[in-house]
Amino acid sequence: RTGFSDGFPILLASNASLEDLNAKIKTSNVPMDRFRPNIVVKGAQAWAEDTWKHIIIHSETYLVAKPCSRCKIPTIDQTTGKPAGTNTKSKTDDDLGGGPAPGAEPIATLQKFRTGKHLNFDKAEWKDEVFFGQNLAHLPLLPTFLLHIFGLPGQGRVAVGDGVHIISTKSEQA
Repeated sequence: RTGFSDGFPILLASNASLEDLNAKIKTSNVPMDRFRPNIVVKGAQAWAEDTWKHIIIHSETYLVAKPCSRCKIPTIDQTTGKPAGTNTKSKTDDDLGGGPAPGAEPIATLQKFRTGKHLNFDKAEWKDEVFFGQNLAHLPLLPTFLLHIFGLPGQGRVAVGDGVHIISTKSEQA
């Protein structure tokens, strides 16, 4: 069970994708906690999670439902609660919703290569959104034969160190 989730209960992000983003940000590195994922994958290529459709972690199956469009939260230092690179609030950072202050990282860099337009998304409302991470939906009751194929135990919980098995990709679904 999850609580206080936004649109989806689980957000998956990749260390390699964050490393790639940080390589493009010239001023400083952005920590993973800015994106607030529930699951962080290591060992995959940068942005590989964009192609996944169904995954298994431990013995739990997930639908990789949609890319996560980002609000201003990634521009906020999670330790201090202050917008990154500032000491005081400005009129453009009213904390009443909306987007981040112009030029705030990591959104400014994501706007250069991770918008709906850059990623060729069909939905018009996604054209100017920026994306990092993937929203997951839990698919309970994994068929026993899939557990056997992957050599996984029966029902369980996701834990640090569990492997991620890619069951299908979005290109396979086309």
